[in-house]
Amino acid sequence: MRKLLLIIIVLVTCVFLSMGGCSLIESRVAHWTTDFNVLPSDSRILYENGAEKVANEVFRDLNKAMKAVESRQFGQFKEPVKIYCFATPESFSKFSGISDKARGASVDNEIYLSGLMLELPDEVYGMVGHELSHVQLSQTLGVIALTVQFQDGSQRRISNICF
Repeated sequence: MRKLLLIIIVLVTCVFLSMGGCSLIESRVAHWTTDFNVLPSDSRILYENGAEKVANEVFRDLNKAMKAVESRQFGQFKEPVKIYCFATPESFSKFSGISDKARGASVDNEIYLSGLMLELPDEVYGMVGHELSHVQLSQTLGVIALTVQFQDGSQRRISNICF
């Protein structure tokens, strides 16, 4: 009976993993090791071929955006932030697990900017500031930031004020 139960658990786990539920983990590792270039002027910024324009926009204002978030949210970033710039909405979606309609996302200490930002260079600073707000709040509040759903509204208010 235990052997049968173990076999069922293993099979269910294999089916679950093959359904794409872990595509974020798989693609993150593949992209991190092979498909991104590090911006020579700032190693915190990584980009796919074709997304250099967005990476350079991020570089231009990253420190300013970080200072604005720290000032408005009354706290320092506790860990380094990495920013990934994607060349297409599709690669952004595949990597992040977020809709290809989104312009950006953040998970842990990482920010992902969609290829949509290539057509919106004037909005890169605001989007980076918005996502930095999520990261800083998560670093400050930890698990609470993940469970309290007021977070996105507060970031919109902060990004409207300072970006």
